[in-house]
Amino acid sequence: MNVLFSKRLEATLFNMQGGYMSPMRNCICLDKLFLALMSDYGSHGSLIINTMLKDWELERVLSRIELALSDGSGGVCCAVPREFRDYITERLRMVCGEDLPCTITTGHVIFALLGDRRLNTARILEKYAVTPMKVFLSLMTLPMQEDFVRPQAKSS
Repeated sequence: MNVLFSKRLEATLFNMQGGYMSPMRNCICLDKLFLALMSDYGSHGSLIINTMLKDWELERVLSRIELALSDGSGGVCCAVPREFRDYITERLRMVCGEDLPCTITTGHVIFALLGDRRLNTARILEKYAVTPMKVFLSLMTLPMQEDFVRPQAKSS
């Protein structure tokens, strides 16, 4: 089955070519992808993480990921687009079997990243009780035909 990326995810990947690409030109750092997804307000991925963490917790998580990357300990990369598509599809297939979603949203990518213990993102978020299963359950409540949700007011 050929899966498609949502327009929002495609745009995020395209925009990453400016500042988040690794020195190997067509390679994307997965921890940096998480940072880019968190700055895309209103997307499924950003909404899911924002509902699980308080504002100050999210700021601390993002700072810790950036610090880990600056220390040189961030480094799982995928070539764009084929290897990245294969990576995400395989991570989702581990949970969904052959019942993969037709369109992969930013929420699916967050879910896939959290399941990969090699990533700083997964290890840091686990300390804040953000697990792949919680993301998966939140993802099931969102409309799959689009990758946009109007964020609700958040209580801190």
